[in-house]
Amino acid sequence: MYDKFSTILFTVFERCFPLVRVSRKKFKDKKWVTSAIKKSSETKSQLYKKWMNSKNSIDKDYYKDYIKIYNKILKKAESDYYSSTFNNKLNSSKKIWKEINSICSSGSKRNSAPSNIAKLVINGKTVTDATQMANELNHYFSNVGLNLANN
Repeated sequence: MYDKFSTILFTVFERCFPLVRVSRKKFKDKKWVTSAIKKSSETKSQLYKKWMNSKNSIDKDYYKDYIKIYNKILKKAESDYYSSTFNNKLNSSKKIWKEINSICSSGSKRNSAPSNIAKLVINGKTVTDATQMANELNHYFSNVGLNLANN
């Protein structure tokens, strides 16, 4: 009875909540990767799997030829994307630097105000004065090598 109930429950659960695989690559797609390039990537993967399963030299040659063409197309697409992006922003240096910063920075925008450290605990004592904290940090980092050598 319990086994029959669990299988029914499992099948209903599977029907209502099917597993959906979301690749991590999908979230990290570059702006210049088109649907045709994605399709070519899938074809490249299939050719590789075919070569690995068959261990045939013909499949290896076919895969190697395809990967050469694929890499050329990939580099061309990336180059075209960046050249068109920067050609559109050629009139304004501010827009160019904004684009460069968006390409280089992977995280969110930085805060304009630096973060402040409220307190440090050094040898059991709490230090809240900014100058004293700076001196303590300076003392610590200037003696790291000496402390390591002594230990």
